[in-house]
Amino acid sequence: MILHIDKNMTLGEVQTAFSQLFPFLKIGFFLDRNKDNSLSADEQIHNPKMTVASIRDVDFDGDLQIEATMTAKELESAFWNSYGLDVQLFRRSGNTWLVTKNTDDWTLIQHNEKAREMNTPVENPETPDFREQE
Repeated sequence: MILHIDKNMTLGEVQTAFSQLFPFLKIGFFLDRNKDNSLSADEQIHNPKMTVASIRDVDFDGDLQIEATMTAKELESAFWNSYGLDVQLFRRSGNTWLVTKNTDDWTLIQHNEKAREMNTPVENPETPDFREQE
């Protein structure tokens, strides 16, 4: 997948484009306000209407090649190295989005498939009848 990123795009547009390929994953944007290279929940940006230009110092627009075999860490590094964007990958679990920090070495397809499994209802096999037989 090639994800074109330019300064006039909204964060929501970038998130939507990413989620079209990986429907059980999302990227969250952060501002490292205290410059400690550690992203915290209070540094997450929740306004999808903000533009890419408003949260980065790097003035570079272009295409980001995203492969299903990339790890979460590689994806996050690519956003930072190419565009100066702090992102974190999240995996869907029901109505919750889990931070993938402890599984940064998993590929995007592994994360997406795990989330798909966790969000696919299990068919209830017919319960056997356990009544005693005479």
